[in-house]
Amino acid sequence: MAEEGKNKVARSLLDLQPTAILEMFQVYPDRINKPDSWLGFHGGSIYSDCITWQGSKYQPLAMESEGFDILGDGKLARPKVRVSNQNNIITQLLQVHKDFKNAKFVRKRVFVKFIDDVNFEGGNPFGEADSKAELTDETWLMGRKTQESKLFVEFELN
Repeated sequence: MAEEGKNKVARSLLDLQPTAILEMFQVYPDRINKPDSWLGFHGGSIYSDCITWQGSKYQPLAMESEGFDILGDGKLARPKVRVSNQNNIITQLLQVHKDFKNAKFVRKRVFVKFIDDVNFEGGNPFGEADSKAELTDETWLMGRKTQESKLFVEFELN
């Protein structure tokens, strides 16, 4: 069955007009002592509400990311993630979780047409929900916090 989901993803990438791709993130603040405990976020640019994917909820949080490129010159990518620090919510999380130092960071991507039906009244109008039809997850480690202000916090990933 997992193969069928991957085939749907491959066909969607070849569509002349594929639907939008949602980018979601999981942060595992303490991957050693609590490896199953994570926080889920999405950028909020397509949907301003929580998104449910594979039965898990992802909170909207203004964020931008860059540098998730695959480099052919042998150098390792060092993506950066900038997260809104509205109401100092990220600063508070950083105080509780030791600046997310060495936290596990997972980037998930999925086409809107495959997200769970519960995100829409009457089911997904863009396609058919399929929890197996996702693009490959990317796992990173939080390298360091590069900037922190009242407006945003920026992290560099390894």
